[in-house]
Amino acid sequence: MLSLDEAAQFLNISKPTLYRLLGQGAVKGLKAGKQWRFRRADLRAYMERGA
Repeated sequence: MLSLDEAAQFLNISKPTLYRLLGQGAVKGLKAGKQWRFRRADLRAYMERGA
């Protein structure tokens, strides 16, 4: 599981962009308390979309 910062770095995007993608449902994330967590496999699936 990756934190919001780690996920943004993994995708090479800014945190505001990652929040926007979450809101659009383009990226899957899990809320753990007040913090977002991301599965590396979900982030890879986002990166490989349309490939």
